[in-house]
Amino acid sequence: MTIKKKVELSAEALLKSIGLEYLLALNNRVVLHSSYIIYEGKGIVFTAPSGTGKSTQADLWKQNRKHVEIVNGDRSVLSCEEQIPMVHGIPFCGSSGISLNRTVPLRAIVVLRQGKENKICRLRGAEAVKMIYSECCVSPWDKKCMENILQLLITITEETPVYLLSCLPDVSAVELLDKTLKGDEK
Repeated sequence: MTIKKKVELSAEALLKSIGLEYLLALNNRVVLHSSYIIYEGKGIVFTAPSGTGKSTQADLWKQNRKHVEIVNGDRSVLSCEEQIPMVHGIPFCGSSGISLNRTVPLRAIVVLRQGKENKICRLRGAEAVKMIYSECCVSPWDKKCMENILQLLITITEETPVYLLSCLPDVSAVELLDKTLKGDEK
């Protein structure tokens, strides 16, 4: 008698087992632990450790702004194409169950933290790279991959605003970020 054991792989385990993060890094792309939405034709990614509220913020945007599409609740891929930062959907969805194949220019990266009130500040330079890097899926054992990822993050942070948003899990966080994004575009 043969006993079949059900084996479940997490998205992270699957990514590592096929070497996707390595292959992407060789091609100047990186997987970011993030929720990814498209708003007004551009991508906004919310990145933070698990349980911080990435999917909550994505859902709040979907509920409170027109023309918002949630592309992925757990991961996205960042790249630069002709010096334009881009964000791509990835076919691994985590607990959200959402994984769409969409690629758009990157409008902003939002590093989330839970807070007792809403506060936002723009991150620049090494601070922005460090905060984003901490949520990237990387293989630190390969020097060339690390160099590619760090250069990619430097380029992205020079071209795309990165914010630290300490926030409440309600529509007031959406309003603050939306106002900030529109103010920075002027």
